[in-house]
Amino acid sequence: GDDLSFHDLGCWGNRDVHTPNIDRLASEGLRLTRCFAPAPMCSPLRQSLYTGLHPVKNGAYPNHSFVKLGTKSLPHHLQPLGYRIGLVGKTHFGPPDCYPFEYPGRKNNPTNSAATPSAQASEQIGSLDIGAIGDFIRRDPSAPFCLVAASNEPHSPWTRGDASRYDPLKLKLPPYFVDTPETRAALASYYAEVTVLDEQVGRILQLLALSGQASNTFVLFISEQGSSFPHSKWTLYEPGIRGALLARWPGRIAAGKTTEALCSYVDILPTLMEIAGGSPPAGLAGSSLLPLLEARINRHADYI
Repeated sequence: GDDLSFHDLGCWGNRDVHTPNIDRLASEGLRLTRCFAPAPMCSPLRQSLYTGLHPVKNGAYPNHSFVKLGTKSLPHHLQPLGYRIGLVGKTHFGPPDCYPFEYPGRKNNPTNSAATPSAQASEQIGSLDIGAIGDFIRRDPSAPFCLVAASNEPHSPWTRGDASRYDPLKLKLPPYFVDTPETRAALASYYAEVTVLDEQVGRILQLLALSGQASNTFVLFISEQGSSFPHSKWTLYEPGIRGALLARWPGRIAAGKTTEALCSYVDILPTLMEIAGGSPPAGLAGSSLLPLLEARINRHADYI
């Protein structure tokens, strides 16, 4: 989820926003409530997620910046393990050689914008080419895959979704908001895009179920740093560096559980590598969350 604050989901206690699919995903897996971001803005955070390195280490510490030439990312680590690696949606990283994803539904030409919908797409929800996602999942049932569905929702300008379902006067504002009519109207439009994100999650999980692969697929949902409301994105306040992380893996991760163990976005790459049967290389900033996810331990990091 792009520019999504961790507390703006039903499963995180927000009673105003409509997120039934994400809430159901939380009930089917583990909710990690103390996952923190290595940067409070989009591009550095996203590139830390894919490289397993902190922004100053990989070079992408200003927003809209690129990592150092030769930096390895998720595709470099999973392709040798036999995985095909696809990304549908927002990129906002570079240079291209450092992110050799397959881009279903468009040419393999990453840009700093949301994906251009495929002319062959049969379905589009918000920014995501759902048709391309379905094609990628179904394409080769014999080969393991890793798919990143990188939504552009709910990043501003909050023009997608049905804001009329949210009455600005009835919304409960976070305590750090200034309560004005403008704030309430903006929050209603933002929540409408959060609901679009939820629809994307639900449809992707449905496609996974229809493929017959849901029972042996690890599913991870993660937000970014917080929204662009005050005291969130760009700041080191809690809503600017804390993320919403959910993990589901039938038979391996217990359903309906919550952990307060400290973890970070840089832990995601080594986690995916271990799940895929590999060994994370030395030099990564994080470490695998798999023992925590499988409840073999109840703590991960002493500090973030």
